[in-house]
Amino acid sequence: MREVTTVLGALTAALQAAGEYNRNDQVAPAAVLWSDGERRWEPLLGVLRRELPHLLTLGAFDPATRTGPAIWLTCALARALPEMPWPAGKVPVVYLPGVSRAELRAVEDCPEPLQPLAELQYRGVLWSQANGRDWTPLAFLKSPHGGLGLDVAQDGATTEALSRALSRLAALPVAGLRGRRIDAAFLDDLLNPDKARRMLTWLDNPAAARDAMTPDEWAAFTAVCRKEYELDPERDGEMRAAELLGSQNGPWAMVWQRFVEAPELSPGLPPLLRRARPKTRDMFYVEASWPQENETGEGLLRAALLAMVEALPAPAAKQIAELDGKHGLRRGWVWAKLGQAPLAETLQPLRALAEITSRPLAGATPDEMAAAYAERGCGADLAVLQALDLVASAEDKAAVAAAIRAMYLPWIEQASLRLQAMVTGVGPRGGRGGVDRRSVAPGSAIVFVDGLRFDVGMLLRQACLAKGWRVEMGWRWAPLPSVTATAKPAASLVGDQLGGHGGGFVPLDRVSGKPATSERLRELMLGGVVELLAAGEVGKGEGVAWTECGSLDRFGHDEGAGLARRLNDVLDPLVARISALFVAGWRRVHVVTDHGWLLLPGGLPHAELQVCLLESRWGRCALPTESARVPVPTCEFHWDPGVQVALAPGVSTFVRGMEYAHGGLSVHECVVPELTIVPTAVRTSAELAAVGWSGLRCRAQVAGGGQGMSVALRSRAGDPSSTLAGPRALDPTGSGSLLVTDDALTGTAAFLVLLDDKGTVIAHHMTTVGE
Repeated sequence: MREVTTVLGALTAALQAAGEYNRNDQVAPAAVLWSDGERRWEPLLGVLRRELPHLLTLGAFDPATRTGPAIWLTCALARALPEMPWPAGKVPVVYLPGVSRAELRAVEDCPEPLQPLAELQYRGVLWSQANGRDWTPLAFLKSPHGGLGLDVAQDGATTEALSRALSRLAALPVAGLRGRRIDAAFLDDLLNPDKARRMLTWLDNPAAARDAMTPDEWAAFTAVCRKEYELDPERDGEMRAAELLGSQNGPWAMVWQRFVEAPELSPGLPPLLRRARPKTRDMFYVEASWPQENETGEGLLRAALLAMVEALPAPAAKQIAELDGKHGLRRGWVWAKLGQAPLAETLQPLRALAEITSRPLAGATPDEMAAAYAERGCGADLAVLQALDLVASAEDKAAVAAAIRAMYLPWIEQASLRLQAMVTGVGPRGGRGGVDRRSVAPGSAIVFVDGLRFDVGMLLRQACLAKGWRVEMGWRWAPLPSVTATAKPAASLVGDQLGGHGGGFVPLDRVSGKPATSERLRELMLGGVVELLAAGEVGKGEGVAWTECGSLDRFGHDEGAGLARRLNDVLDPLVARISALFVAGWRRVHVVTDHGWLLLPGGLPHAELQVCLLESRWGRCALPTESARVPVPTCEFHWDPGVQVALAPGVSTFVRGMEYAHGGLSVHECVVPELTIVPTAVRTSAELAAVGWSGLRCRAQVAGGGQGMSVALRSRAGDPSSTLAGPRALDPTGSGSLLVTDDALTGTAAFLVLLDDKGTVIAHHMTTVGE
């Protein structure tokens, strides 16, 4: 027999070959009789009926499946039933489930229901082996005489497994089966192609998993379990299976690894492992497998961190290193991936904090201290935020706060006192005031972010680099006091038009003599031919624009140390805003800010300052009355040297209980980032060649498109959160189709955007929904 694609194809070819005859000197057989006394072939009937439209079956009357009793079959074979046609020239095949060749041959003893078919053995042909026996699946696979001649085991287990896996085996290429041993293990693997995943699915919910399997699949699964995992699911149950899984021994190691790769897919397994933990430890006991071991570790670590509340910096740093050596390995346990080892996770940033704070912030001058902070010291600020971001419960927050305060508070206090001693009465003079309007090239957008501390600026830089943009980052000194009313005007494009004291900490517009409030700053910028962009507006990419973005400072004042968990809420919209500006045609974006801040869980130290000596008092700064002499450091007001500002000493605050504060003099508040971001040119010739609407369906044709490109419909071109439809990948012809499902959007303006494989906008077209 010639080689065919699949086992099923070989079977159909064999059945049809049985009906072949010499048309020159023979009459066509009335039928090919296929006897199957043990009903071994029944699992293939469904697919065989699709492959062989001339296949008839003996059984209860069902014309839809070409099945009926013997008398009906004889009528069908005589073509006396118009509703039962089959292709001309095809010899019909009659499948006889439960009927053996021997029964059919014994004409005198033939059961009455079969008698109408008995004579067909003389007018037709029997499809049988050379030895006269019925073809069984095992015989057909193994025999080289009329079968496939494959290497098939002949034990009882293989015969059982073949009955379960016949449908799967039939779909396999014959060529792929040659040269390999077909046995029970191979056949059961066909029903369990991913044994580890099937085991995890069962362990996750045993009852549901069994209900979802066919009887053959369940039998194959139990056979695999007994042979490979030394487990009988029905007798041993899931508790024993979980205990074996926890041992991570032998084949169970692979199952455990699959669990570790995606534990969220098996939410029922952790509770099962908790119940299955062995009562005693033996050589196979693996601590990482049992949630109780992780919980014990977290408890011990929590107690150790809480005990640092009175620790000195050096012993605290040493203890953090020791704790990391003991508990750090739990970061590789599955429980950490499930978020159940937050304290073990915090040891990484806490160790970074310990390393940085082990040395004082260097520098003989304010600028040298600022440079040291920008280069390395800001990493301590970031480590604090990262550690706080990892914990959620009150007890874990308290433990992490104790460790942070032990190492971080003395370090920032020492650095701040040293800087204040250098510049008492004047303030640092190393940096310029902000963006000089005259030096800003056309095509530039200025994005102001309130309270962008240097370490958060570093995170923004990393996010921009990940987008493929070029980024230049530097630093400057913020004005004193480091509050928005004073420092934002200096960061604006009209700082050179301001001067004098406008009350509180606000400067004056020198021309009008009015306080330089936010509204007055906007008026001055408009007068300087600066385009002011509100939230969501992107402009035309021409001239110079000013826009504001972010709620970082508000989050800090409202949530204190909770700000650490809101950084993504700040950075993600900021990056999206920059992207939208680039899409609109702006050639570069300058990110500027007004001030940084201090953040310390548990609250910054308190400094007393009598209210009677003050005109106003903020967290880190105050405005003394004209004749008052205050017992704290002072500095000149940035906009009027004749006005003195009281500064809280070190990192203290004039208001008790503040975790987040700014306005004073420290590198954390006053060394602020400036970033210039330029989009990398997208090297593609792709363009939106045609855009049209058919009702609410937008159709686009892209010229020069490449692999991975897609189209989307947005209300704001550069903002993925404004997506109205899509994204949808282009087809091979460069076409894309998007359906807007909301009728209310008909007639609204939108952008059709072309995206590359990273989701970056490389072209956009303004359109109107439905037109």
